[in-house]
Amino acid sequence: MLEPEDLQDFTSAGAMNSVLVEVQHQRVVPGRDGLFTATRHISLISALITRFSGDAQYLSEHAVDRTVHALTAACRPLAAAQLHYAYALNVLVMLHATSTDTQEREGELYRHLDGAVKSLDDARVALFQSPNDTPPPSRGPAAAPAQAACTSTHRKR
Repeated sequence: MLEPEDLQDFTSAGAMNSVLVEVQHQRVVPGRDGLFTATRHISLISALITRFSGDAQYLSEHAVDRTVHALTAACRPLAAAQLHYAYALNVLVMLHATSTDTQEREGELYRHLDGAVKSLDDARVALFQSPNDTPPPSRGPAAAPAQAACTSTHRKR
């Protein structure tokens, strides 16, 4: 399992890709385990935001270049991913506390989690807009449509 302090050993792009892999492989599921996993993902995203904004601030003291713009541009979709996870946490708590409307709440949970993955993909694309970039790796599976939450990439297979 990847932890925020592990991200220090990676380049910015490597850290971004590592968090995406972690999010895609450590699925958030309804229940206590899902709460734990979601809070870990929030910690990883927070570590990325802290790192990217810090790197951008350091680099901007020397010269503003495309790397600074790419780092700061990546922070906005990362913040959006955090917001999706905050909503998902709320749904997870409601699912844990009650057993009513379980299917509807699970659909809501997976819509927020799919939104978080899309935001992380957007952050990766923004990050690769630097001058020394290579094209971002191909996107993972597309997010499930809202009405088809049961096919979400976040459900256990």
